[in-house]
Amino acid sequence: MNVDGSIALDLIDRIYRAALVREEWTGCCSALAAAVGGAAVAINVEYPRPGEKGLAFSTGFDPAYRESFRLHHFALEPWEEMTSRLPIGALAFGAHLVPDEVVLRSEYYADWMKPQGFAVGPTLGGVIGVHGKVRSYLGIYRPEGAREYGGKEYALCRLLMPHLRRAIEFDRHFRSLEVERSIAFDALDHLHTGLILFDRQGKVLACNRIAEETLAMNDGLCIDREGLAAALPSETRKLRILIHQAARRQGLRGGSLSLTRPSGKPDFEVLVTCFSGASVEGLEGRHVAAALIEVLLEGDAAHP
Repeated sequence: MNVDGSIALDLIDRIYRAALVREEWTGCCSALAAAVGGAAVAINVEYPRPGEKGLAFSTGFDPAYRESFRLHHFALEPWEEMTSRLPIGALAFGAHLVPDEVVLRSEYYADWMKPQGFAVGPTLGGVIGVHGKVRSYLGIYRPEGAREYGGKEYALCRLLMPHLRRAIEFDRHFRSLEVERSIAFDALDHLHTGLILFDRQGKVLACNRIAEETLAMNDGLCIDREGLAAALPSETRKLRILIHQAARRQGLRGGSLSLTRPSGKPDFEVLVTCFSGASVEGLEGRHVAAALIEVLLEGDAAHP
């Protein structure tokens, strides 16, 4: 099923912007809701668990019910058990997981869905990612009387799932850096994402282990006399513009970029953003830029 390319690109751009600035997640949810005709969209970055309210970004939900979901109703959600069995990146229609008649008899529908005017049939959800015991989910509801989702809506959401997974991983890495004010690079070496820090001139200041190994492969990313370079000149120019903007706090202060790998392996997904030197030993008082490199390791090919 064909997907509108302009809509897909806009949503992908919004997703990676949200990874840079958390306040953008709400707008991202609203744009997705508009694209698929959903009454409400929730991106559960950390699905609630007993005693833990989790973390979610959403649009279209009554604030009181949004809070009650985090405190209580998440445990009554009729699709969660079946959704948790789906592989990473998979999507499913609600009726394919649990019969509509079962949902209609549930406390979740009577106390949470019906008061907000959500229909049972046209629901769509999936597993964005799994991080230890924490799961990330996408959930989309439609209003009472709405038609079922079609192939185009399904195809669009399926296309977005790997981008949502990467953006959430980027978000998680960046938040961990913000919380830990004195992070040493031996700790950063445990990240499964490459991290490179630059000064205002684009000179590389430091790399973690994954970044060093990635650069050593010289397969789509390396360091030359002028700084970080991609395999294609056009991609190198775009990459250096993002680094310049982030390091000097200009324009969008960074952004995301896919870098071609001559080996034919999956592209590197690179996210460039501002970074406070106060967060890293030896860089106190310096404004720097940070590049996160999403590396698809061998064995990850089964995942979107």
